[in-house]
Amino acid sequence: MQNALSFARLHHENARLRGRARSDFAMIGKAAAMRAIFDKVAKTAPSSGRVLITGENGTGKELVARAIHEHSKRADGPFVKLKLRGDPERADRERAVRTREGRLHGCDAAAARKIRARRRRHAVSR
Repeated sequence: MQNALSFARLHHENARLRGRARSDFAMIGKAAAMRAIFDKVAKTAPSSGRVLITGENGTGKELVARAIHEHSKRADGPFVKLKLRGDPERADRERAVRTREGRLHGCDAAAARKIRARRRRHAVSR
């Protein structure tokens, strides 16, 4: 009897926490662009295929992924978040500004050395 009560409490707590997580990550908006995203989520969620979500930093890729998961057949399972790293040189270039003279400004010496080393390795492999 005690196990059954513990199970019921855990089940209730799990449902409560899942509900809170859904509301914390809810997407909102009435603009045409948001409606288009909602439509894509609704079309994508029922499928069993894989989805690759791309976009700039801070555009809500994780929110879209969570919405697809929450509306899928797998919603009762865990949401597994993967962050794929992009081009490492691009990240360094974003921190550095190249001048006409070819010098790198806006980054420390270590980042400038990384960029130059990658360029040398890339030039040798061609």
